[in-house]
Amino acid sequence: EMQGVMPMVMAVFENHEPASFSIPWKAAKAGDVNFENARDLYIDVSIFPIVSAEGELTNAVCQWVDITEQKKAEESLRESHEKFKSIVDNIGIGVALISPAMEILEMNHQMREWFSEHDLDKRPICYRTFNNPPREEICEYCPTCKTLEDGKVHEDTTATPQGDKTRNYRVVSSPLINSQGEVTA
Repeated sequence: EMQGVMPMVMAVFENHEPASFSIPWKAAKAGDVNFENARDLYIDVSIFPIVSAEGELTNAVCQWVDITEQKKAEESLRESHEKFKSIVDNIGIGVALISPAMEILEMNHQMREWFSEHDLDKRPICYRTFNNPPREEICEYCPTCKTLEDGKVHEDTTATPQGDKTRNYRVVSSPLINSQGEVTA
């Protein structure tokens, strides 16, 4: 009851259906059993009812797996991701993640600010989004296309019309490579 799992456990006994859940297990005293000296854990619990031919619950098998280290690793990964995202969102340069199909997968705050007048949800292709008026074909100098083809860093400059003025951008394209060595963005 202290761990908040009794409704799930009772459902196993009442409905004869298996249950699986994960819980943070805090050191505590449970009846006559003292777990207060146990360390805090994160536990994955599975309960399987054993039902007789007559449909009566005869036993239940309960499996507890300590997933504390997995949860710590997940938390560390989440914190690392949040830190990286914060850095990328707050640097003064524009960063965009472009797929091999030239779709914009992600953009940082600076890119959204520079191209805020564009309807980013309706024009997710980079050569349409980052040009005004939108292009219908890939830019002839496109460093991103070159990077997607050969996996190397490429750069170029572009004069991009934006509203009533033209802005000059230095475009540097770097490959995102997966564990198999393939360029994915």
